[in-house]
Amino acid sequence: MSKVIYAEPDRNKKVKFDRGEMEESIVDVYVSADTLRDVETSTKREETADTAPNNGPGDQHSEPDRSGKRPFLVAAVFLGLLCVLLAGIIGLTVYCEFVSKFIDYHLVRDQLQTRYNNLTKERDQLQTRYNNLTKERDQLQTRYNNLTEERDQLQTTYNNLTKERDQLQTRYNNLTKERDQLQTRYNNLTKERDQLQTRYNNLAEERDQLQTRYNNLTEERDQLQTRYNNLTKERDQLQTRYNNLTEERDQLQTRYNNLTKERDQLQTRYNNLTKERDQLQTRYNNLAEERDQLQTRYNNLIEERDQLQTRYNNLTEERDQLQTRYNNLTKEKGHIQAKLFVIGEI
Repeated sequence: MSKVIYAEPDRNKKVKFDRGEMEESIVDVYVSADTLRDVETSTKREETADTAPNNGPGDQHSEPDRSGKRPFLVAAVFLGLLCVLLAGIIGLTVYCEFVSKFIDYHLVRDQLQTRYNNLTKERDQLQTRYNNLTKERDQLQTRYNNLTEERDQLQTTYNNLTKERDQLQTRYNNLTKERDQLQTRYNNLTKERDQLQTRYNNLAEERDQLQTRYNNLTEERDQLQTRYNNLTKERDQLQTRYNNLTEERDQLQTRYNNLTKERDQLQTRYNNLTKERDQLQTRYNNLAEERDQLQTRYNNLIEERDQLQTRYNNLTEERDQLQTRYNNLTKEKGHIQAKLFVIGEI
């Protein structure tokens, strides 16, 4: 029993005692001690009752029997052992409680340290995400400012093209009037030419006139080819700008999707930044739409300008042709009049 009492406890095991069980064990020990005492007193009484009648009158003054002290010694030894056992149990209980509290303290401390580390990592992650959102907001603000400047430039270009269109329209009207005047003069000269054609037919001069017209048409063709090449270059530049804007739009779409996922994760903590980002995104989309509209209007004005330029060139060609015909008819009229004057003198 002493080996069991004084055996060293296994500290690797987690031992827990219930206070109620310990109290019940202490009560059982005390009850067993009282019971033992009652049994010893009853045995003493029986022994004295058995030994009393056998003694004669001469034996009343004899020495007391020392065998009666042995039960007391046994009881004393037994009580000492019980006290030692009780002290060992109490010490073991206190030690087990101390060990359990020490283990619980270490476990709680480890859990708190782990939670502290997790919270520190989470705080660092949130700080990093906050910094990324702030940088993204600054980038969107910069793009917003750039789009605003680009919109202003396109508005200025649109106004200039509108003025240029008005000027071309005025020039077109003037050329239309001049063409009508030249057409009237041409009709008059045509009538005179028809009258003089019956008197004088010079195929050589007409061939020279056709050659001159052919050369003029060749020069005009070269000029139109040059203008066509310039317009092709402008079209390629606009196509390049369109491709760049398309790539930028795809990049913005990808960034917007990533921000939407992060916004769902941090909705409860970063509502203000999310609202500000959404507002900037809306303003950016509006500016992009305005830019597209201005680009469309710019393209329409370019087409109108090209059409007016083409009509202007056609009218210029007609005017030059009529002027050339007018000059030729004037020369023909002068030659015919000179010949008629010579024939009249003859």
